[in-house]
Amino acid sequence: MNGYSPNTPSSPDDNRPTSGEGGTTNTHLQWLIQSVTELKTASSTLNSRVDDVYSHLSDAKNDASLACAISKMEGTLSGIEKQLAKLDTINTTLADHAVKLTGLADMDGKLDKLDDIEKTMSRTKVTIATGIAVITACAGVTWFIFGSYLGKIIEALNALVLKQ
Repeated sequence: MNGYSPNTPSSPDDNRPTSGEGGTTNTHLQWLIQSVTELKTASSTLNSRVDDVYSHLSDAKNDASLACAISKMEGTLSGIEKQLAKLDTINTTLADHAVKLTGLADMDGKLDKLDDIEKTMSRTKVTIATGIAVITACAGVTWFIFGSYLGKIIEALNALVLKQ
């Protein structure tokens, strides 16, 4: 067995498959949003338990211990409320990012089109370079075969032009 029970909460640091989680950023954000929601539920359960403890303490006879317990509970609750406010902010931010991440599919399409354009440009460059090489080779073969005749024609043209 892997050492984890089915009820063990998962985290992004776990190297184990978990239902609903995957390797993409979107699934991790969804996991974070779900975790924040679970924290809210756990906090509300904690608040109800604190209310139960408070009601039991109100029945206590010792006022000093009651006041001490109440002040500790109020401090704890205010800390929990601050943390929940931060979690709400994180949850809102994560939800905004999740919405923005849905646009990544459009970006993939645009990147594919840019890759196609780049491939077309590289093919065009290769075609032009090949054409220039073929023309140069043909000119070289032509000069090799007909070079002496072409040389005589060029000399005759120079003589006519320079004669004036």
